[in-house]
Amino acid sequence: MAFGMGNTAFQLTFSGRDLNHSYHLYDMLAVLSPLTLCLSAGSPIFKGKLVDIDTRWIASCYAVDDRRPEERDPKSPSYIPLPRYAEISRYISANPLHKSSYNDLKFPLNEEAMKFAAKEAEAAGVKLHPALLEHIGFLYLRDPLVAFKDKLKLDDPDSTAHFENIQSTNWNSVRFKPPPSLNSHIPWRVEHRTTEPSITDEENAAQTTLTLMYVHLVSEPALNANFYIPMSLLHENFARAHKRNALRTQKFWFRRQFIPTSPSEETKDEYIELSIEHFLTGNAEYLGLLPAYKQFIDFKISAEPDKKEFWLKLFEDYVKSIQILLARAKGEIPTLAAWIRTFVTSHPDYKKDSIVSRSIADALYTEIYAISNGQKEKQHLLPK
Repeated sequence: MAFGMGNTAFQLTFSGRDLNHSYHLYDMLAVLSPLTLCLSAGSPIFKGKLVDIDTRWIASCYAVDDRRPEERDPKSPSYIPLPRYAEISRYISANPLHKSSYNDLKFPLNEEAMKFAAKEAEAAGVKLHPALLEHIGFLYLRDPLVAFKDKLKLDDPDSTAHFENIQSTNWNSVRFKPPPSLNSHIPWRVEHRTTEPSITDEENAAQTTLTLMYVHLVSEPALNANFYIPMSLLHENFARAHKRNALRTQKFWFRRQFIPTSPSEETKDEYIELSIEHFLTGNAEYLGLLPAYKQFIDFKISAEPDKKEFWLKLFEDYVKSIQILLARAKGEIPTLAAWIRTFVTSHPDYKKDSIVSRSIADALYTEIYAISNGQKEKQHLLPK
């Protein structure tokens, strides 16, 4: 990890209302995660060379791949399909919207860890949902990577440090985060982990706003929004998201109808390939995130008419904030990865050999620093 992969993540953590809401946030943010990765693409250079990908994701996955040879062999009974840094492999929600058929990829599980967790939960008078038990079984496929001298012997009922030793080195696209102890006032949380940081505050704010709008949608019971797609399609979305110029060249899988006509109805398990532009704006076949969020605002106004001005202003501000992402998705402004690639290839010292020389790197650092500190115009990165 010494090459700086930890410096290219813009993570957002959301507190759930309760345990079940946190389960649901985990699953729904997992569906969003390859899309925000693509929208924020900003990593086209590795080890001093331009590469044919635009994000850190796949490079980070294999940079920390500690699977043994037999665990990498698809023919082996010990086969583990993905490294410990990867997209999630299972949905975990107990929400009725979640069907077991959505977990259509088969991964091994640590049965011993699952039995132990079930036994301890029963002793504490807690019933664990089968999907959560399987999540624990998947986490514990991995070996611990680190051990801290002062945490070798702990009173486990009052500390989750040993669990976090495994949890915190499973670097997945979203992370389900329990309270740090049974006595803690910190709630259940979900960490959205795929977004890459940009060099201006406006771009980072736009990414935050988009994710928050999505969380509002999936958290409103009156809308009953359902973005579930099969896990195999989620993995396919990741495979497409890191590709060069994926925002303009790739389509991604979505649930065709994600808001039912009434909360009591269930949307069909039908899926459609769309550009991220149409995911945001919609088209003849798909509602789109922005029109759906307008439905959310309309519902809030009808439920809280005395707060109408608040909700209208919030909608106005949020839509204004994400214009950056809309402009990127339409190709009107570049992603950070595209901008960096153009800067390097147009530099007079570039030899058309993918090498980012010291002089080019220095010029790039200087340019980024000047833009991020307001010393140089940033309008080429922002919508007009």
